[in-house]
Amino acid sequence: MLKIILGIVVGVVVAFAAVMAGELAIHALTGGTAVDMNDPAAVEAMMDATPVASKIGIVATYFIAVLLGGLAAVRVSGRAWTAWVIMAVILAATIANFAMLPHPLWMVVCSILLIATAGVLASGAFRSKRT
Repeated sequence: MLKIILGIVVGVVVAFAAVMAGELAIHALTGGTAVDMNDPAAVEAMMDATPVASKIGIVATYFIAVLLGGLAAVRVSGRAWTAWVIMAVILAATIANFAMLPHPLWMVVCSILLIATAGVLASGAFRSKRT
């Protein structure tokens, strides 16, 4: 049981670290500007001005984060289903982000589909005897 809990904790930490690293890299490359997050018009203008390549990069970051976090969870726990827990945590955080900030519909749909795909891939990578 301890291995399962440790695997999930490690997987969540790896996934969130990957999201943070990916977002920081994308913002550094595109020169993101500071925006007053309490001003809905400013936030919407910032999202509209964000290049499509950056948005694609963010979607790819979510995929990579779930894949890495899921693989770490499965590796540590020895249970394939722990990748699904990582997927669910990142999916919940992503949906919360989408609820707080305006995003294009294609970005929402692609993110959800790729997060689910990464969870499936990570859970199938190291099939355990006890799933």
